[in-house]
Parts: sequence; C-alpha cells; structure tokens
Amino acid sequence: MKKIKDFGFDMAKIILLIILTSSILGGCAAHHAVGNDLNPGKFKDMMKNAVAANAKHYQNSTFNGRKYLFYTPNQSGIPLLIVLHGGLGNPDLVASTLNMRPMAESNGFAVAYLGGTGGRFTPNNLTWNAGGDCCGDAARLNVDDVSYIESFIREMIKTHGIDPKRVFIVGYSNGAMMAYRLMCEKVNVAGILAISGPLMVDACPHVSGIKVLHIHGRQDDHVPVEGGYGPKSVVKIKWNSVFNTEQSLKGSGADISVQILPDAGHGLPSIMRAVNLPEIITQFMFSK
Repeated sequence: MKKIKDFGFDMAKIILLIILTSSILGGCAAHHAVGNDLNPGKFKDMMKNAVAANAKHYQNSTFNGRKYLFYTPNQSGIPLLIVLHGGLGNPDLVASTLNMRPMAESNGFAVAYLGGTGGRFTPNNLTWNAGGDCCGDAARLNVDDVSYIESFIREMIKTHGIDPKRVFIVGYSNGAMMAYRLMCEKVNVAGILAISGPLMVDACPHVSGIKVLHIHGRQDDHVPVEGGYGPKSVVKIKWNSVFNTEQSLKGSGADISVQILPDAGHGLPSIMRAVNLPEIITQFMFSK
C-alpha cells in the first residue's frame, strides 16, 4: 500500500514539473540548457553532470539564501561579470553551457552565475522577476530581484576588490530581461549584454553612456525578434520587440548595438553555434 502511495506522490511531482516547465518554456526557458525533453530523469542527469563539471572550475557559494557559482583571480581592482540564467534554468546549467572561467582566468576578471527563484517541487527550475509579468514564481511572488543583485554587487565590491565602475551583466532570455530591468532601475553597471530577451519594463530613464549589446536569433520562435506572442511560447505574454528595445534605450542615452543572427533560434546552444559568445562577452567588457 505504501508503494502505491509513494508512486502516486512521485507521479504528481512529475506532472507538476511538466506543467510548470511547459507554462514558462516558451518565453523564458533555456530551450536547450533546460532541455526540450521534460523527462525528469534526463534533467536529473543533466544537473548531475553540470554540478560535477562546475566543481572543477567554480566556487559553490550562497548569498542571502540563494546559490551562486563564482571564480575570481587573485587580483584586486578587477571587473566583475554577472551571468543571469534563462527561465527554468539555474547557475549550474548556464555555467556548464557558457563556461566563462577560461576567459576570466586569462583576462583577469571575476565571474558569478546567480540564481533566481524556484518552486517547492522545482528547486532547480528558477526564474527572474523581470517585468511585464515575466516570469514564473519570481513574478508571481513579486520577488525583488533588483535589490538582490544590487546587494550582491555591493558585497563583491566590499569583499573581493571588484572595481565598482566595471560591473557587467550578461543575461539570457528571462535573464536578459532581468539585466535590462536592473540597468533601468539601478544604474550601477558599466554594460549589459542581452541574449534572446528584450526590455520588458516601461521606463528606462537614466542609462546615458551605458554600453549595451543585444544578440538575438532571427529564428527565435519563443521570443521573436519582432515581438508579440511567440508561436512556440505557451506563456501568453506579449514580448517587446528588439526594435522597440533598441529605440527605447537609444532614446534614454544608452550606447546600444544589436546583432541579429540569421540562422540562430532561441536556445543558448543555438546562439553559441552561430557566434563565439565567451569571446564576444570578453571583448565587450574590455572594449573602450
């Protein structure tokens, strides 16, 4: 009898995971980083492999109750790169996919992969409260992710000798939207590199001189370049377009450039097949 009850509980958790994943996958999820196959067993293996790989390259820490992965060279006065995962992603999956450690080591900067908010039964499927009802538990609970990231930056400046004038944010999908919100509400970053995610807040008034690079796949059918409802997006959110994002930020004084990749889709691996993201990110940080 107990086995039947346990089986029923396990099936309920699996069904809930599939429902939650499907509800966010279209607009904010890391298409390949999370996986199109929603088999929890496969996701468990992906997490196990990612955690094992990251253990060789990054320090595993927590800040205000949230996990993050961190690497810093033994130097002071260095830049900090913060990486924000996509919806239903997490620090381990984006770190194992992007892996900025070699670039950070050879170019002398710190890198931190931060984590958003997850559900009770989905602790490794995290989202950011990025504005415009996106996304998931973070938006539903109105989590103050801006203050969280701002506090993290202050702590890194205080404890690791980070140059406060050289803090850069890279965000993917929901993480890109979060990076934009952070920039618009708290101007303490030198640059934003947004991948597959547009500006989703209404106002961005004081961003004069901040460097922005927006990278988006032309074949993105989750968060389309033209905006609106993505054909593969289950979430009924009307996404802002890349053009509107560019015009809004230009109007506010940001130094923005846009790169549309003709053959790339939404997923981070798809973007990385089209361009060398670690190299582009590093050049973005150190270019004048």
